Amino acid sequence: MTDAVHADELKFLAGGGFSGAQLRAFDWTSSPLGPPVDWPQSLRTAVKLMLNTRHPLAIFWGPEAIHLFNDALAQSIGAERRAVAMAQPGAIVWSEIWDVLGPQFDQVMAGGSATWHENQLVPIIRDGRLEDVYWTYSYCPIDDPDAPNEVGGVLVIATETTATVLAEKRRTAEAERQRSLFEQAPGFVIIMRGPEHVVEFVNREHRRLFDSDTWPGKPIRVAFPDLAGQGFFEMLDAVYATGVTQKAHNAPVRYRQPETGEAKTRYLDFIYAPFFDGDGRMSGVFCEGFDVTDRVAAEAELLSAEERLRLATEAADIGWWDVEEGHGRLSWPPRVKAMFGISPGAPVSMDDFYNGLHPDDRDQVAAVYAGAADPGRRELYDVEYRTIGKEDGVVRWVAAKGRGVFDETGRCKRVIGTAIDITERKLAQEEKRAREQEDAELREQFIAVLGHDLRNPLASVAAGTSILLRRPEKAAEIAEQMERSISRMSALIENILDFARGRLGGGFVTSRDREMPLEPVLLQVIQELRAVHPERSVVVDIDLRESVECDRQRIGQLLSNLLGNAFVYGTPSAPIQVHARADDGQFRLSVTNAGDTLERSAIERLFHPFFRGGVRGSREGLGLGLYICSEIAKAHGGTIEVTSESGTTCFTLRMPTGA
Repeated sequence: MTDAVHADELKFLAGGGFSGAQLRAFDWTSSPLGPPVDWPQSLRTAVKLMLNTRHPLAIFWGPEAIHLFNDALAQSIGAERRAVAMAQPGAIVWSEIWDVLGPQFDQVMAGGSATWHENQLVPIIRDGRLEDVYWTYSYCPIDDPDAPNEVGGVLVIATETTATVLAEKRRTAEAERQRSLFEQAPGFVIIMRGPEHVVEFVNREHRRLFDSDTWPGKPIRVAFPDLAGQGFFEMLDAVYATGVTQKAHNAPVRYRQPETGEAKTRYLDFIYAPFFDGDGRMSGVFCEGFDVTDRVAAEAELLSAEERLRLATEAADIGWWDVEEGHGRLSWPPRVKAMFGISPGAPVSMDDFYNGLHPDDRDQVAAVYAGAADPGRRELYDVEYRTIGKEDGVVRWVAAKGRGVFDETGRCKRVIGTAIDITERKLAQEEKRAREQEDAELREQFIAVLGHDLRNPLASVAAGTSILLRRPEKAAEIAEQMERSISRMSALIENILDFARGRLGGGFVTSRDREMPLEPVLLQVIQELRAVHPERSVVVDIDLRESVECDRQRIGQLLSNLLGNAFVYGTPSAPIQVHARADDGQFRLSVTNAGDTLERSAIERLFHPFFRGGVRGSREGLGLGLYICSEIAKAHGGTIEVTSESGTTCFTLRMPTGA
């Protein structure tokens, strides 16, 4: 045979990478197969196919099962076996597993059918140690008409599936672990697959709640038809269609018990979550949740109790507060926030509490609070304090009560209590105390002044009577003095009565009219006082362009008091000026005199009862005249102003003409 012919005969050994090189380099003269040029055509074809495919292939040939293989299979059998296994008997190459492979080889060589093994565990020694290796393989006969049973050998088509099998085992183990966890879960679990939501798994809690032992294998609409019309099937469809998780809170589920037909309503918190297969395709819906029926009932009862408490506290204007000790977290409803001048929606902290306390009350409140939170004392938190509004700066009074709440170790967990805005009560108390003090002062002043000022004219009358008895010839002179004393005493008594009526709420104005003119009354008052003080000059300027609705006698009394005051305190040599105007809806009446400038402190007290300032000689009075003037002005909706500067003092009444 020529070299060219020989080379052409061995073309079937071409290629094949490392394994092909091994075949070509092997000394076949000592092999049962003999030289490759003498191999049967079927073996040649099988070898060529083996060397030129990337799929793992092997050949067992002849009764000795001479082992041939390609590079693809060599990757799975280990480097040490690959180096020595080529063209060796199968029983030697695979000695550790020939008890498994040998019978399968013999079956095919005996003319039996091809074999098929999927994910078969076939442990082999690889890299120096025995490994559990999984294979999917088949044994196919290679025909040879000259061989017994016309089968010359076996073509082994093999794929190592160890990674796939182990991954599946892990998935299965993980699924079993998950199912075990789901089975023991405190909440209910149900797993549904496919667009029909076929039930695959229900755990123990689900079976307890819904008697769902028979549900697996059924579409959910068949397994639990009572859910129809309640929106749950629609939620499932949406989750499966969109892959978007949906949640429900306190969802009512109405159904009937399978055995008794009893109508039931349970409240559930649950989640519908999609899950996907290995390719990322929608596989089903996982549902996990909890039966919260008892919680919903408790919450309803609590809300009812809280509503009753809220109504009660609102009716009593009571606010509550809660301080979590250790964390300093403070809870205030809007009512208590308002006591500290804080908006309803604003967050609050203990800093807001302490900073909102009046500086004069802060130490006391802190001490009382410390006593309530102290495990050793556990005192009642009972305190009244002032607050300064954070946002409005308003000072308020608050009455607060509370107690500490302690755990089993004695640690204070929280301090809770109530608070009431007592600002109005405190202001009323302060006003009452001020009024009582004022009344006491007025009472003392009244008794002192009355005892002094009424005694003087009475003493004058008594003295005159005594003189008349001894000196009848002076009757006219004495009678005139006695008449003045009686007039003075009458005026004092009238002032006392006016003061008493004002203090007791009787008021000063008795009757008003617009028809009768006011000017004659004013002129009469001026004339009367001129007669008493003929030596004094009074300049009068009256221009009443509008009628004045008023109590004319009271306005006359007011002018008499102001003018009398000017006679007493004014400079005798300087004229007294009386001006009266009525126009543009306003009536103005002023009395001006020269004299000492009044100090500001005196001006501030001029209209207080029994204030007399610096009095002169026999013209001293009760100190009620200017007080009565101010009350008459108030009764007419007006005011009295006083100015005193550069030796001139002016009292001015201002009031509406239609008072």
